[in-house]
Amino acid sequence: MEKHIFGDTKMKKILIALTVLLLSSPAMATDFEYISATGAKAMTATLTTTAISDNGDGTVRLTFGADHGFLAPSTVYITGTTNYSGVRYVTDIPAATTMDIVATYVAETPAGTDTVSVIFAPDFDGELVSVDIHLSAASATSENLTISRDSKFSSAYDVNLLTKNMNTIQDYIRTFDPPQKFLAGDRFNFAWANTNSRTWGLFIKFRRLQ
Repeated sequence: MEKHIFGDTKMKKILIALTVLLLSSPAMATDFEYISATGAKAMTATLTTTAISDNGDGTVRLTFGADHGFLAPSTVYITGTTNYSGVRYVTDIPAATTMDIVATYVAETPAGTDTVSVIFAPDFDGELVSVDIHLSAASATSENLTISRDSKFSSAYDVNLLTKNMNTIQDYIRTFDPPQKFLAGDRFNFAWANTNSRTWGLFIKFRRLQ
């Protein structure tokens, strides 16, 4: 007589055990997170030697020597300052040469070499899953979009993950298969000159490892 697999008591127990295991395990495949940035010029800009000002609402204003090109909202990374370096969220672009970020105000005047860039700098272990970029119009210049990983250990472990010529490209998706594992303290640097001043939107998709 044919026995249906789900009528087997032993098989039922196995299926129940597997279900419990899956439900109790960390949801690795679907717990995706994202950060994004947008702009209309290069993916890095330099602050000028102008004092950082307090907006009085939990944000501060940065000043640049030229049109920085970033747009809001964006997640950016600041390097070189005493009080504002690290991951920062851009709330507003009051003028072409200013930027408001979420930060507690501390009086400071940048040295003129401090930069705002697109850098993914996680403070947790995880996996970089994909990077999507959309341009307002296809680029008309032969320039590379690059993604590099700076290891937390030393430059001996740094690696280039992507070099993509953006000429004629308007939409580009880079899926890492398998996902690119990273450690807390690693940094992923994004660079593109964007000579044609295309408006770009960048999504970085990742997940944490438990």
